[in-house]
Amino acid sequence: MVPPANRYWCRIIHRILFTPHWGSLYGYHGVLHCIELSRLFPLPEKIKLPHMTALKFIPIWAGSLLLLLSQPLIAQLPIIKATSTSVNIKDGDLFRKGIWDLSPSTRPDRFYPIGPKRERKMTFYTDIDSISFQVKPGNTYDFIILLNGKDSCYTQICWPDPVKYIPSRDTIPFKLGTDNRIHFTGRINNSEDIDFMFDTGAYGIILSSSGRNKVNMTFDGIYKGLGYGGSYADSTSKHNKLSIAKLKWDNVTVAYNERESSPGVIGFKIFENKIIEINYDQQFMVIHGAAFPIPPGYTQMDMQMRGRLPYIKVTLNDHITDWFCFDTGNAGCLSLDDEFSIEHDLYAALEKIGDGVAKGAGPNAIKNVVALLPSLQIGEHTLAAIPTHLELPSRAENISFGLIGNEVLNRFNTIIDYQNSYIYLSPNALIKAPFRQIKQRESVIPHLQVYTGTYELEDHSLLEISVENGQLMGRPKNGEKRALTVSGQHRFLLKEVGVTLEFELDEAGKVNRLQLSQNGQRMFAKKL
Repeated sequence: MVPPANRYWCRIIHRILFTPHWGSLYGYHGVLHCIELSRLFPLPEKIKLPHMTALKFIPIWAGSLLLLLSQPLIAQLPIIKATSTSVNIKDGDLFRKGIWDLSPSTRPDRFYPIGPKRERKMTFYTDIDSISFQVKPGNTYDFIILLNGKDSCYTQICWPDPVKYIPSRDTIPFKLGTDNRIHFTGRINNSEDIDFMFDTGAYGIILSSSGRNKVNMTFDGIYKGLGYGGSYADSTSKHNKLSIAKLKWDNVTVAYNERESSPGVIGFKIFENKIIEINYDQQFMVIHGAAFPIPPGYTQMDMQMRGRLPYIKVTLNDHITDWFCFDTGNAGCLSLDDEFSIEHDLYAALEKIGDGVAKGAGPNAIKNVVALLPSLQIGEHTLAAIPTHLELPSRAENISFGLIGNEVLNRFNTIIDYQNSYIYLSPNALIKAPFRQIKQRESVIPHLQVYTGTYELEDHSLLEISVENGQLMGRPKNGEKRALTVSGQHRFLLKEVGVTLEFELDEAGKVNRLQLSQNGQRMFAKKL
């Protein structure tokens, strides 16, 4: 009886040698597969193949045979050229600059698509060439990038191994930390308890130095990425076990990032294709595997997955509507990138109340100014006087985007439907809580107070200007009080009637007069 290992090698080598167009059947993967199998099943010294006399193999000859056979296969792979090691990648609609570095010594050098597992077009751009694939989940795509005409970089697009979810009780209790973020405990590979932070703006599982010290694992891989703060390379460890409350996952990949502030981070990957219910009032999460009736009081919003990040559409100052990242891992209120801030003249339009520095996965710290945004509309709900970080223009490498942080998001009990791309929000007990930056918020009141008082218009009617909860208000004498929206420096808009109010200040910073404009008509008012 032929041993199993011998039978397997007989079948493989026979097909390689005698099957017409064998290269198209086995390809580069087949040769790599043979090499991997040779480690598991040592090639027998003597095996008999059909239509052949006995062949005697010595390990070195076996290796040489496989390498010789691999040459026609490698020649069949698509080839593009490069003179720089930096590669840009367009993954679906997401363009990621400098996300990939060529490594001739890594064979194959694997790129894992990030985000939902769906068919899409993926393009690799070198400095002088490009190649595109219509990638489908579960398939792999091989090609060569020839660097400087001599170094062959064997590159492979493949999908990460699926995380195996083990059905069990689906409730996770959590604590809302002093940093406004969701924290719960979990374990990796029978470790001691690790404090994890749930971050919808992250993809996988990340450990910081303090978290890594609690786990016995080997980090033998590298994940390269470009995120907020620039390029980074995280060490990775595959095939781990994760447990949170009574829930368990197998085949989990864990990354290590020394700049991470929390001991551990849980991204959305382990909840992919699930429906996540977050109740801040009672501080628990529920992981749903299927749709369920949405309770009364929730507002449905469309969600877009842009790469690995969820986005929702909101409105700033009643007139600026755009998509922003829904980021429970950010402890602040609202962050806007420099391009968006310049486009909408926010540096001049908003009153500055402080300075800040933001950090992300990359090594660069991004400076910003903190300003007061008069209003933010999320679905059917409007918040007032929101401390907002405006990223300052910088030459530092960075990937910029606007985001809503968890000091805003934790005011809503939330249902995130990753299956159908919806987010549902319901105001909770925190909806009217003061923002954390109370001192900064109060410091803006003197800036607004300069506008307050009673103004007499040319027709002798009176207009009262006041401040309520950090919001400038206007009211005709004995009329209805209305909120004034910032539209520029010393300029405000009464949206309901389309009236612009612009205050003129003297050198001492005191208001001289007020100009009102509507439909091209102007009227002046003096401060009494």
